[in-house]
Amino acid sequence: MVDPLSVTLSVITLATALKDIIELGQKIKDSFAKVSQNLRNVQELAGEIVGTLQQLWEFCDRHYAVLNASDEMKAALRKLRKDMDSVYASCCKLIPPSSEKLVGRVKIAFYSFKNRNRVEELITKLRNHVNKCREQFMLFALMRIEVSLAALRHSNAEGLSMVRREISMMRVSDMRSCAFMESSSTAISKRPSGHPEPNIIISDAMYLGQQINAINESLTRLSAMHFQFPKEHTAGYTLPYQPLLVTSVLPRDRNALQRYVVTRALEIQTFLQDDLSTLSIQDGAREMLNFTVGLCDLGMYEEAATMGLWTVRLFRTLADVYPEIYKPHVFQSFQHLSTVYRESGNLEKAYKVMEECTKAFRGRQTFSLPVQLKVQFGGILTTHAMLLSLKTWHDQSLDVAEEAIKVFEDIFQMPVPPYQSKEENLLEANPDFPRKLSLAGMTDRAVCDYARAIRQLSNSLQNVGRLQDSIAPKFTALAIFRDLCRLDPKSALEVELASILLDMNEHVLRPFIPRERVLSLIDEALEIYRRNAQWNPSRFGQPLCTALFSKAYLLAEMERYGEAVDVWSETIESTKKLVVDQLYLAEVLGGVCWSLRSLKRHDEAATMRLKSVMAYQSVLGTTSETQANGYYDLSVDLQLAGRFEEAIQAAQNSVKQFRMRALKHGSKWHIGSIARSLTALAKACTYAGAPYSS
Repeated sequence: MVDPLSVTLSVITLATALKDIIELGQKIKDSFAKVSQNLRNVQELAGEIVGTLQQLWEFCDRHYAVLNASDEMKAALRKLRKDMDSVYASCCKLIPPSSEKLVGRVKIAFYSFKNRNRVEELITKLRNHVNKCREQFMLFALMRIEVSLAALRHSNAEGLSMVRREISMMRVSDMRSCAFMESSSTAISKRPSGHPEPNIIISDAMYLGQQINAINESLTRLSAMHFQFPKEHTAGYTLPYQPLLVTSVLPRDRNALQRYVVTRALEIQTFLQDDLSTLSIQDGAREMLNFTVGLCDLGMYEEAATMGLWTVRLFRTLADVYPEIYKPHVFQSFQHLSTVYRESGNLEKAYKVMEECTKAFRGRQTFSLPVQLKVQFGGILTTHAMLLSLKTWHDQSLDVAEEAIKVFEDIFQMPVPPYQSKEENLLEANPDFPRKLSLAGMTDRAVCDYARAIRQLSNSLQNVGRLQDSIAPKFTALAIFRDLCRLDPKSALEVELASILLDMNEHVLRPFIPRERVLSLIDEALEIYRRNAQWNPSRFGQPLCTALFSKAYLLAEMERYGEAVDVWSETIESTKKLVVDQLYLAEVLGGVCWSLRSLKRHDEAATMRLKSVMAYQSVLGTTSETQANGYYDLSVDLQLAGRFEEAIQAAQNSVKQFRMRALKHGSKWHIGSIARSLTALAKACTYAGAPYSS
């Protein structure tokens, strides 16, 4: 037999159904208005239910056209209405109606006390159902907006702005409603392993940013409270220390990564809004670490820095009570925070974080530390050395890099050296070293960190001008990373391997590494970046284009201009598709011109050069040295193409820009450039048969 309520809800509007449900919610709340102190908590829960239903009403009002057409949403309301009717009927049976008589009040008090646990259980489950219904409505609307956004992404700007305005309306006044998960859920660590992930589709970084703000507000509020720490550490925190593994849990596909990060944001909010007696700083700190890394991988560096700072604070709080267990995790969170700052381009903050981290670790008795902590110290020194190099403090960087190598040598006690002698007092990588290293009985993490230290030693040696000495360490690090990637193919380490492969293309290393070998190394890196750019184009698009850029230049150096032009063409297309930076595109367009000029394809070279100059102008403005040089090169290309009238205009623009630069910065810096551009102008006028005064 068909349920009459189902028939009714299938024909009435969404607004009418919601109105009836809100009225029922108010009846449930009113039924507890005059109960005894035993049910005060139930009163609060009932009030929360009404508040959430009111928020759902407001949300549906803003997105009515989308939601009213959905049978799925009406079915969700039907299910909620049945649950509310059932709860209301049960509560009426468990608690007598209110009475003004003394006997009636005593009777209410008695039954309130007797049935309080059952009533609270019913109301809590209903509150969770209401929250889940609100979650379902908001996610449904968000997914529909995502479909519209995808359709309009390549359409007009006005349509796109309309969708963005729709997304901005997803925020509600009570930030608790951003936590779509059931607000009575237990701590994250207690969730069953098979707990389903919600089907969340993120439409805009703004939406995730709102969740970050809510978490930040909750943490700020909770930081002033006092927590009782458990006597025993929870799972995941071990003695001896093992780092919290992050990369193993993060998806590689960008869409999956976005869903993962949003899910973590929602779970953390739910976690923070739970009963304070169930809060676990231990579990929260671990989740925050993964969350920070996920945000960084999405390129949301400001948000990642905010969460990274909280991660450090949480672990420091724990370390104040149990330093032996949690101090290493403080250092691990320092390293991740430094990485976030470095990736965002804030080198100064990245360095200060690692400087503090290194100083704090050096204050310990490192010679008596267990192996796992020595490995961590070696990794900290390596990161510190890298940041010193980036700040161009190369001598200090080399000192710290050598200290890191000594730490790892003390750990591994290898029977063979990493390098061996070669002719002319040169060193080369010892081919037996990676194999012996893998048999040393250490963890893959220790082997990986040792390889990173060797790579940094090579970079530091290169930066102080010891180029020959830097070659063997570089190839040794490469061999170790290849070995690790063979054991775990397509892992996150292969991106680091690709970066080492591109290190071999440094121009200063040309005398020491044959070009054909460098070309094969770049091809190996390209294979890795192409594969990863398919999963996460926003993160790996530019590294892919950089590898293509490097290959094109190398082919041109080898005078294989035809192949170089083909690679340049791929570079241009990949840059347009994967890289937002117009300055980078301008540089790529300029690069292809030299190969086209060498092939005497002068018309094509001039066309590409003009595109490059226009791209520079759109980014740099009206006057810049880069543009002035670009106009000079354009004039030359146009003369070679026999387009002399256009060449005159390009040369005039070059002279004009260099003169303006000379007036602003002093003529001595640009006098040679002005003379060169005037010469190009004179040649163009001569070939065009035009008077020089023009």
